[in-house]
Amino acid sequence: MKISWIKKESSDSLILFFGGFASGENLLENFDFGENDVLMFSDYSDFCAEIPNEIFEYSKVSVVAWSFGVWVADFLESRLPKADVRIALCGSTSPVDDNFGIPSQIFSGTLQNFSEPVYEKFLLRVFGAANFKTCKEMFSKRSCADLKKELQNLACAFKTFKANPENWTRAIAAKNDKIFPLSNMKNAWGEKLEIVSGEHFPLSLFNSGIEKLFADAQEVGRSFEKSFARYEKTALVQKRIASRLAQLTLKRINPSEVKRVLEIGAGTGFLTEILASEIKNARWFLNDLSERSFDYVRGIFETPPTFIAGDAQIQELPQDIDLIVSSSCFQWFESLGDFIEKLARSSSKDSIMAFSTFLPDNFREIRALTGKGLNYVGIVGIEAMLKRAGFELLCAEAETVKLEFEKPIDVLKHLRDTGVTGTFSEFWTPSKMKIFSRQYLDFFPSEKGVVLTYRPAYFISKFIGKKEG
Repeated sequence: MKISWIKKESSDSLILFFGGFASGENLLENFDFGENDVLMFSDYSDFCAEIPNEIFEYSKVSVVAWSFGVWVADFLESRLPKADVRIALCGSTSPVDDNFGIPSQIFSGTLQNFSEPVYEKFLLRVFGAANFKTCKEMFSKRSCADLKKELQNLACAFKTFKANPENWTRAIAAKNDKIFPLSNMKNAWGEKLEIVSGEHFPLSLFNSGIEKLFADAQEVGRSFEKSFARYEKTALVQKRIASRLAQLTLKRINPSEVKRVLEIGAGTGFLTEILASEIKNARWFLNDLSERSFDYVRGIFETPPTFIAGDAQIQELPQDIDLIVSSSCFQWFESLGDFIEKLARSSSKDSIMAFSTFLPDNFREIRALTGKGLNYVGIVGIEAMLKRAGFELLCAEAETVKLEFEKPIDVLKHLRDTGVTGTFSEFWTPSKMKIFSRQYLDFFPSEKGVVLTYRPAYFISKFIGKKEG
């Protein structure tokens, strides 16, 4: 086994990446891992390598395991620091199995007949024809004899240890995986499984930044889950925004002609309920980070909608959509331009996309006092993203909403109850709270106490397709 530092810059966070069969450290050299250090495990010809002691000194450890690396990560778990998050990517805990992994006959045939042509065919199936030339150089340059030795060792090891799917935080499969059949992945992971576009090596997911798999979306999802019980009563601004967005949307569609609707970030159903009462004959696809969202919105419909749980940036989204809607969600996306491009691929010609988000001076009081906040995009920037993806902007408007609170601590409670505390996370010692409260009262007073500013913006666009050239 080979253990290689891909990135080591004295970070507090470490990613342990377990590659699949025939992987080498060059597999990861062109991808972004954010502020994390990265240690990669590969070449499973044996499992005798010494694990660096310094990996136990990190304050946060995450595991991302791809393909056969899922089994290896479980096999080595007792020798590793406890991981905060473990992501299984295009692999299962039963790697060779007719129902839960690679069918045994296919695996045996590959092992028995392993050669240069077989290896070439294997790589083609891993990356897909479209990415083959780009990605082929990312794989191992070891000899066929060495690669066959690795495969033989894995085949023997698989029989000695039973990995556990309950050990994993998330499991992700690729829709076009030609190594691990999607049906078997569904059997292996059940409801835990998330499906993304791509091949066995989902290049677009890696290109988007692997750290997003276990950081932002999960933190945001947990934050909103905790707030759901209070959200209906406290998220008055979000309810107002959803109402205004619905009003603008209904002005530009004929509800009877809408056949397929996709909502990103359904939440507790503020926007869903208004639009569904008007758009009655459509098939609905509802996405949210938290599966708890679906408990709130399923009762809105006579015909059950299709639920897509998980981060919409990596989930497989439906095609030929007539109406895409989203309220108070797009500000969370790290790569909004890329996500709008993805939504364009799901859009039918002349479809409508309507969404609300927030402008750069949203929560300006909190940002001024804590230095923390999301990287909001302005109206001009969003218009450029829409145009680049093939959308014609029909409407863009913004407003300012000011909420008043008696005390600064009430502002923090409001943020907690509306699910955005992950953005402004602080360890609030008594001294920090005292300073924060004093500064808030000094700089942002109001008649009732203090003020908090929302800056929502609304965008209605039509998909006309990209202009050639």
